[in-house]
Amino acid sequence: RYKQFLARKDEWQRKAAEKVIAQLRKDFGEGYLYDVDHTDKLIFATNTDTQTLAALKKWLSAQARSQWAALFEHKPDQYISIILPSASDYKQIVTRPGVGGFYNHENRILIAQRLGQVMTHEFTHAMHAADLDPLGQEHPIWLTEGLATMYEAGQFENDVLVPADNFRLPVLKQA
Repeated sequence: RYKQFLARKDEWQRKAAEKVIAQLRKDFGEGYLYDVDHTDKLIFATNTDTQTLAALKKWLSAQARSQWAALFEHKPDQYISIILPSASDYKQIVTRPGVGGFYNHENRILIAQRLGQVMTHEFTHAMHAADLDPLGQEHPIWLTEGLATMYEAGQFENDVLVPADNFRLPVLKQA
């Protein structure tokens, strides 16, 4: 029976993803766009238009593929929720000033104040954490933040997300 149960893992995970969508709808309302990418196991709740959501999905999918090819061996085994809330909703969720986003691996939820470097940074955390799970590893904060910072200003060259220096470098050099 256990093997039969495991054979239906994808079905159970899809049902769980639909429950997450239902809860997100309850939390954020009908003004948001909701979507599930079953291939990459991503759940979206965004306060954007359809074109922005499509661009976000395209970017994250490309980022994931690039980082899997270059850096992370394991793909997420569980769905990850990507939340891009309105400014007012974000202020209610994240009350600490100066925090542009976060990834909580225990709950598999990424919340970003805006697209761009913040989203890329936090999504790198999600991909890194998913890679560590099957390895049974934990990495120190300097390594996890270093990887995310390395990619946040990255740009694609063909299908490869190439790391780039970001706005923090001049401050670090001066220090």
